[in-house]
Amino acid sequence: MQSALRRAIPSLTNASIMRCASLPEATGVAGPSTSGSCSNTLLHGTCHQQLRCASKKQGGSTQNNKDSNPKFLGVKLFGGQRCIPGNIIVRQRGKRFHPGANVGMGKDHTLFSLVEGKVTFSKVHEGRKNAKGRTFVHVVE
Repeated sequence: MQSALRRAIPSLTNASIMRCASLPEATGVAGPSTSGSCSNTLLHGTCHQQLRCASKKQGGSTQNNKDSNPKFLGVKLFGGQRCIPGNIIVRQRGKRFHPGANVGMGKDHTLFSLVEGKVTFSKVHEGRKNAKGRTFVHVVE
């Protein structure tokens, strides 16, 4: 009887097997219940044990799954295009393009037109020294 109980319910201790085996009505082991959890129960005895099975599989964790909204940066009006006052010419982070004649710069480094005219890009700005490597944006009336 003890070996049958040990095979049916491996996690029972020796003391609980002896206590359950000494009961005259301890006759068998019930199968899984219909409530969704697995159980091993000693029938008609005072000693029983229940095992609970997982009802859902464990989900894995994810990494690098967040994304930011697009910022729509870049040149909006190219060289030779017409613009009116307030038109955005370049949206940028930092000073990739520098403001030239008739061009203003916003607090987020956006370049915009101050007058009506034609957009031009140049590498040289008159009246400035040490402007090597800078690209200036002008609006010519």
